[in-house]
Amino acid sequence: MGHLHYRLRGRRTLTRVMAVLVGFGVALTLFILLGWLIQPPQEKPPVDDSLRLNWAQVEQEQAVQTRKPAPDKPDMKPPEEQPQVPTPETPKTQAVSAPNAVLPAPDLSLNGLSSPVGAPSLNGIDVGPSGPAMLTPVYREPPRYPRRAQRRGIEGWVELVFAIDAEGKVIADSMKVVGADPANVFDHAAKRAIARWRFDPLPDGQSGQRLVRQRLEFQL
Repeated sequence: MGHLHYRLRGRRTLTRVMAVLVGFGVALTLFILLGWLIQPPQEKPPVDDSLRLNWAQVEQEQAVQTRKPAPDKPDMKPPEEQPQVPTPETPKTQAVSAPNAVLPAPDLSLNGLSSPVGAPSLNGIDVGPSGPAMLTPVYREPPRYPRRAQRRGIEGWVELVFAIDAEGKVIADSMKVVGADPANVFDHAAKRAIARWRFDPLPDGQSGQRLVRQRLEFQL
């Protein structure tokens, strides 16, 4: 009888302990649930409007790039025929050292001279009697066109009288200008050229000077 009473008493104590534990667990659960319900909801951080606009612009640009049509192929037109341009003729240039000088045959007549043929007449030179033969120079050096006259487009002529010795050389001191147009423009060029001319020499045993009249024309 006493042993049975002890067993019943132990069961009651265990039941009470379990009831206390269960009650404590239920109370703790209710406390946690109540606290979660009472806590206010957390606010989300605001999103910057500028970021939204930038992201929207990026999406629009990407959409435009994906929709960009392929460029049209250029029309291949045949090349137009260009009109033929006539080639301009190259103007002929004249060298200063080679003017167009007209060199007529030497004239042996002494028209216009103050002294008759055969008398001392040209700078004190005794020209002797004039022969009837025409004197043809064996070498002629063309005169150089004066640069100033060539630049200005001046043309003209010079007429000279000069003597040649027995060897056919021109006596430089004997040259005399008897006519020129224009005056004092081509005189020096004419004298310088004629001074280098050569004529046929006199036959062996003959001496004296021969008088020659020559006209040089300067043309561009």
